[in-house]
Parts: sequence; C-alpha cells; structure tokens
Amino acid sequence: MIQRAKLREMQSSKGPDGVVISASRGRCTEKEELLHQVPGEKCFVAASGRLLVDLAPSCKALRAADTWHRIVGINSKHNSAEEMADELCKGDSEQVVLHIRSGWLVDGVKVEIKNLRIGYADVPHDVLHGISLTVPRKNKAGIVGPTGCGKSTLLLSLLRMLEPRDGRIYLEGVDTQQLGLSTLRQSVGLVPQDPVLLQGTLRFNVDPFQWYDDDAIWEALELVQMADFVKYELKDGLNFQVNGEGLNLSFGQRQLISFARNVVRGPKLLLLDEATSAIDPKAQETLQSTVEKAFEESTIIVIAHRLETILNFDLAVVMDRGKIVEKGSVKELAQVKGGRFAKMLAAKGLQHMLPDKNMPEAALPAPAV
Repeated sequence: MIQRAKLREMQSSKGPDGVVISASRGRCTEKEELLHQVPGEKCFVAASGRLLVDLAPSCKALRAADTWHRIVGINSKHNSAEEMADELCKGDSEQVVLHIRSGWLVDGVKVEIKNLRIGYADVPHDVLHGISLTVPRKNKAGIVGPTGCGKSTLLLSLLRMLEPRDGRIYLEGVDTQQLGLSTLRQSVGLVPQDPVLLQGTLRFNVDPFQWYDDDAIWEALELVQMADFVKYELKDGLNFQVNGEGLNLSFGQRQLISFARNVVRGPKLLLLDEATSAIDPKAQETLQSTVEKAFEESTIIVIAHRLETILNFDLAVVMDRGKIVEKGSVKELAQVKGGRFAKMLAAKGLQHMLPDKNMPEAALPAPAV
C-alpha cells in the first residue's frame, strides 16, 4: 500500500503492444516510460531499464520488487490494463494498493521432485522414501494409493510445511528451499480436505487480502455453484458473517468457498487434497468442469480417493508405503496387465469410463456416480 501523494505524476497511452504508463523526466516535458502492459495480458511490468520502485522512489517495499514481478491489480481494479492504468494515473483514493505477483510462474509451472525423503519432526522413520516425479506445465496429475501411503505428506512438502531430509523440489527450475515461505505459498493454491474458514464475512473468506472487487468474487462463486445460495439464501449476501471455523455452513459449502478462494486468485499451481469429499456427485461433476475451465492454464496435482475424479487427467501416480510404485498416463497405466492402477480400476468397474482422446467431447461417457 502506497500513499498516492508519494506516487509520481503519471499518464497512460496506447502503444503498439498495449498500454504504456509514463512520467515526466524531472522538469522536462520529455516523458520516460515506467510500465508496459504485457502483450495480450492484464498486467504490467517495468519498462526496459526501469524498476517498479520508479513509480514511488521513496517506497521501501517497492525496492524489494525484482524485474520479473508484475502488477496484476491496482486497488480493486484488475479486469483490464486500461482499467488499472486509469486507477493508477487518474484515481482519487488516498491509498493505492498495488497487487504484485512474481513473473516466475506466470507462463506455467513444471514441478520436479528429485529423490525426496521426508519425515516428521524428530521421528527417525521416513514417511517418503526417495520420491522422484515430474509433472509438466499445465498437466493434471492424480495421486492415488491406500490410506497412509504418503499422499498428503507429498502435498505438504510442496508447500514446505515439511522440510526435506534429502532431495529437492523445483518449480520452474527454482529450488523451493531457496524461496521465502511467503513467496512460495502465495504462488501456489491449496484446497485442503478439511477447508479452513475464518470468523468474518463471506467476502473476507473468499478474498482475505481484499485484492479483488465484488464482480470477481461473484464470478468465482458462480463457477463453484454458490452464487445463488449466497444471493437468495444468505440474508446479507457477501456480508454474511461466517462463524469461527465456518460452523454455520455445511462442510460441503465450506469446501466450495475454499474452492472459490482459489478460483478468484487463479494460481498457476493448484493442489487439491480430496477437495470434493463432502460434495454430492452432481455438484462434484460440476466442480470438475469448473476446475478444467478456471484452471485451464494451471498445473494441478490432486490427491484422489475417488478414481472417477482423475480419469481424464494427464498423469496418474500410484503410491504405497511412501514410495511411487507406478506413474504414467492414465490410459497407459490402465492397460498394464496386473498393474496396481489397472487393478484399482477393475475393482471399481471403471475401465470402460476412460476417455478416448479421439472421441468428441459430447460423446464421452458421463462420470460414474
């Protein structure tokens, strides 16, 4: 947050690649470019040879911003570069909130796990034993296996809630051990099995840092099939007061709000820990469609107890006793005679549910319920 009085006086114009934000150079009439719109995207980066701190030279927080950081919102404006430029250059608020994201993951996230060994606290026994896995950019990977096999532990390690005893995790080639926890966790989305809600308004629970306007909140609620419930069944709508831990909402509703929180953020890496466990099959099917639509450009890693939820995924990973025993495309693993994944599908009678990549979408069978 910056006091508007500390910002330089700026103007916006339309350039060949998008919106350009400039400021006067000292007392001269000549303009110097400060920000350029990223072509085709709703965000800004510092112009060549400039830094974000040039917007407000006395702002200590902006001095920490690197050239790869992007401005993705200004106050509550984020729907277009033009809207953000108007708010920055012509707005009248006393305070200006710049929503800044690292450009590190904006083009997608390749996840590489190499020889990962994880344990809990000072317990000498390892829970994960030499895990190695690569999930390419924009792929969806489902992790399956019996209770206690290490699925959730693997997910926690991606957020450094558990630190490696050995091995490394890389996101887009960057060792997560070299990142600050705030940078890492703000870059990754998580929908846990037990959703976390805080005492406060519903709006606060969807957007706790107040980064987005009401239109974005409603759009997220619409995508997770909660908009009508909030509009017509909650007396105060977005201002509905959520009790501590969300106990005045059903468990399934809390899961959907947790989903909406991530939809509005749009992280490029989304982790789901069996996040549809309390949702009825029809809503689950709708939510799967939402995930595919809202996170089309994201890498998604899902812990799944229901095999139906990952049949159209790119990768399946089968774990047992802290090790990966099978990994590969869903279709390939399903055809491995005597394979773990093939046996799991057979036990649930799901072999016929595998999508044929050559079939048109309308011809694919509906998920089993």
